[in-house]
Amino acid sequence: MSSFIGCFKKEDLQNKFSTEQGFYNQISNSLLVNGVCSVFNTNEEQIILFGHIYNIEKVANEENIINFTSDAHFFLELFNKDYKLIRKLDGEFTAIIFSKDQCNVIRDRHGASLQVYYSNEYICSNIFDFKKIKNFSLDLNQKSLATFLAYGYIPSPQTALKGVSKLTAGNMLVWKNGVISITPMYTFEEFKSNINPSIQIADAAIEFEHLHQEAIKSRIYKKNSIGLFLSGGYDSGGNIHALRQVYSGEVSSFSIGFKNNPWSELPLAQKLADVYSTKHNAYEIDGSEIKYLPEIVAEMGDPFQESGLMINYLVNKLVANNRPDVILGGDGNDQHFGVAMRELAMFFKISKMGLMPALKFATSVLQSNAFDKDNLLFKLRFQGHKISHILENDRFGFNNPQQKVLLKNFVPYTAPASPIQSSSEFDQLCLVKQFYIDLSQIVNEVILFKGSKMAAQFDNQLSFPYMSTDIYNFLKTLPRSIKTKGNLDEISKGKGAAKYLHKYYLKPHLPSEITDRKKQGGFAPLPVFFNDTDQRKKIFSYILESKFTAEYTNIDIVNQILQDYSNASNKEPYWFWNRQTKATQVWNLLVICIWWDIMKSDSKQLNFL
Repeated sequence: MSSFIGCFKKEDLQNKFSTEQGFYNQISNSLLVNGVCSVFNTNEEQIILFGHIYNIEKVANEENIINFTSDAHFFLELFNKDYKLIRKLDGEFTAIIFSKDQCNVIRDRHGASLQVYYSNEYICSNIFDFKKIKNFSLDLNQKSLATFLAYGYIPSPQTALKGVSKLTAGNMLVWKNGVISITPMYTFEEFKSNINPSIQIADAAIEFEHLHQEAIKSRIYKKNSIGLFLSGGYDSGGNIHALRQVYSGEVSSFSIGFKNNPWSELPLAQKLADVYSTKHNAYEIDGSEIKYLPEIVAEMGDPFQESGLMINYLVNKLVANNRPDVILGGDGNDQHFGVAMRELAMFFKISKMGLMPALKFATSVLQSNAFDKDNLLFKLRFQGHKISHILENDRFGFNNPQQKVLLKNFVPYTAPASPIQSSSEFDQLCLVKQFYIDLSQIVNEVILFKGSKMAAQFDNQLSFPYMSTDIYNFLKTLPRSIKTKGNLDEISKGKGAAKYLHKYYLKPHLPSEITDRKKQGGFAPLPVFFNDTDQRKKIFSYILESKFTAEYTNIDIVNQILQDYSNASNKEPYWFWNRQTKATQVWNLLVICIWWDIMKSDSKQLNFL
């Protein structure tokens, strides 16, 4: 896997150009790089390009850039022509460009290549690399801690360490004369412009199908072996269908399920594998796989926990046994069309009636620890909070009242939220949520981040065809009615059609077992990892004895949380999402305990079971 750690001290930046060999003999002194990357240097500039770009030839022709010698050389030529042209590139990449008085760092639109952490003097690709820096103070950021415990991740530019930030996907960092500035490459104003209200669904489907196939062709170009993830749904099913329209060779497919799960998608994935003739590989999770969590935490960098994280790890581990040259993933497509549209429609209608303050007040009252039991009041709290806070990312962890008693030094968390909280038009509100929450948070900070990090852990080249630049640019021109079918009332009653265009395009092609199946929600049942009594006792003992628990929590409250979970584990739950939420909270505690132990130790190796 690729990584880097570098120094941004002014004298070191200038020293890069102190010899004729320039970058090549300075690399071990100022920027330590591991892994595969493309490098190019001139007398005035140097670039390191990590990752993969799939449309270089196309963009080079459009911009009349010729005679480049490498991907890095092309990137530098495009950047120097106009840095905004980087938006044309399709791929997963992180670029670092040095000149004599500044450094530019650019991440791709969805941040699917290397993460970038930075302080006033240092830059690296993993937050644990700050342990290597002499005299750097590893102090926990209390506000970021609260955000993680609530949401399971820390949205950029925040990180878990004081004095350290991380570069948001689709942004450019400029370091010049000791001053750091951040430039967004993509804006909401640009996202919402150029909508074509007259396009018809049939025409849109033809174009979408064409762009989908082109995205796949560009990703498998000159590859000797092809793989893809199959989950049994429209997204992965769409990938294998489109792949088979442009490629007839051998394909390996990979699926993960849960043992003894009545909603397992493994039979549907096998159906797709049979129909489209893939060499299929599957694995069933039994819960013992939580033993891999320390190495996952070490790879992720900042504290991170999401229900599909273990699935991403295990499917990439499965791939690594017989690794194809490229693997196609179906992640992110839901968010292109808008998710939780029913709740958004209800939010809009309630707001229009002037009742939103009342709903927010009622759900805030229900946030009290007194209403934390597995009953109807919890269900009302959960659903009321989701509707009233639909312009924030989902919170499955600890709320503020819970953290207030849990933490010794409680600082309220910052919700990953849209800066725009209202609109007079429903379709405009859909665009707000899609840009600021569905894409900027769910895709960039969660889904593609975890997928790409787990792929990198096993040196797998994972790419996401639905995230192609051409598909992104096309879908943002479509009216809401083609993304989600139905009017406001129909959508609010659950009678709308989500991902309307995608299903219109694929329904005639995929097996009926896929197209006629009701969507299950795509969640992983986290309680399965705590079902084994002996394993649960070991995990809970580790949490109680960890450095983090001793330093930052009221241990009696932690003990009560774990005891309550154990007591409830043998009872039939009233509502699945209560048990899932409780398991999420325990997972969040476990991850932050492991993370802190790794941060404060001399090794990434940690055995907690």
